[in-house]
Amino acid sequence: MSTFGGPDDYGVKPDEGLALVNDSNIGLFTAVLLPQQPLGTTGLARRLDPAAEYIACRWDYHRLPPEYLVTIEVDVTNLSNGRTLKARPVDWDQQPQREELPISLRAWSQHSASKQMTSVVWIFQYSMR
Repeated sequence: MSTFGGPDDYGVKPDEGLALVNDSNIGLFTAVLLPQQPLGTTGLARRLDPAAEYIACRWDYHRLPPEYLVTIEVDVTNLSNGRTLKARPVDWDQQPQREELPISLRAWSQHSASKQMTSVVWIFQYSMR
């Protein structure tokens, strides 16, 4: 698990976009985006609000198409402490040859008591927004 996005994430290109957020649906994501684009950037990955709860995952294209992902929140549970957060899907990338499910969850690092990024998590419930 890792964190990503926001104005200070220099591992993200200044013009890097998000797979699930675009001009036609940006209004659905105001809760996870900063009100203004950070200076010197044009991509939505840098506009993500570091205090918001969002997630990127290697979603299964066939079971969870983008049209569905933009309408839901997911519950993410830390199995080591039972803590659950709701997060908005904002990005995805299909890697069919991988068995693990890489997760980037900014909210987890912001709200976790331990700040450890080695916790085991499962996405176990999808709910309509």
